[in-house]
Amino acid sequence: REHVCGHLELLKRKASDKHGQLIDHGSSRLQAAVSEIQMLTDSIRKSLGAYREVAGKSREDLEQHDAELREKRARELRVVATERQRRLDDLRSAHSREIEHWRGGTEQALLHLRRMHD
Repeated sequence: REHVCGHLELLKRKASDKHGQLIDHGSSRLQAAVSEIQMLTDSIRKSLGAYREVAGKSREDLEQHDAELREKRARELRVVATERQRRLDDLRSAHSREIEHWRGGTEQALLHLRRMHD
């Protein structure tokens, strides 16, 4: 009976030692995993910061390019509007000259008819 109790006591100590070893091993693996997660988190934060910086610059570049295109189109439209106005003015002037020419011709014809009538 003492022998069995001694054997059980030895098994308990071995189990307790094994339990301690497992706890130590698990704790060490947990610390390693936590450390790795922290490194990955830092890496992700850095990558995300770099992405945001690039995305921000890309957006700024796109906005600047868009503004440049809008300004170019506005300049082109102003040039076209100016040319259109010039052509309309030329057409009005030519039309006025033509009207004056017809009036002059009409007046001469009327004057000629009056002279013939008199």
